[in-house]
Amino acid sequence: MEVKGSYTLEASLLMPLIIGTIVILLFISFYLHDNAVIKEGAIILANKYTNEKNLSNSEIKQKLEQDCEQVILNKVLVTRSITTNIKVEKKKITVSCSGVFYFPSIFISQTIFNSNSLNIATTKSMNRVNPVTFIRYCKIVEGFIN
Repeated sequence: MEVKGSYTLEASLLMPLIIGTIVILLFISFYLHDNAVIKEGAIILANKYTNEKNLSNSEIKQKLEQDCEQVILNKVLVTRSITTNIKVEKKKITVSCSGVFYFPSIFISQTIFNSNSLNIATTKSMNRVNPVTFIRYCKIVEGFIN
């Protein structure tokens, strides 16, 4: 004997799972995007004025703080409370960025992550080089290779 089933019951069980999975994947992709933007922005800012010899450290710091809005703040999607600390020294430029990624207040995010937010933080630093000596060293290395 063949038993007829109801597709409505099956759809009512599957659709919340499918829609919930899509929403979770969407917010995970937003988190990964914002994480990549903040880390890439810190690298770009740290590398931007490593060869600059005509500007003072305070001028470089001021320019990097102005560039921070264009490089990081205008590109993030969900992350808020972004703070950027820039430290310019004689031999090194260090950029620290952090922000808080907020999930919507749904039960799933609280059970998986134990909170409605995740912190994104990174610190990147680049050594300041003298372009003239750097080119000289590169030519010396080229001479050894060839």
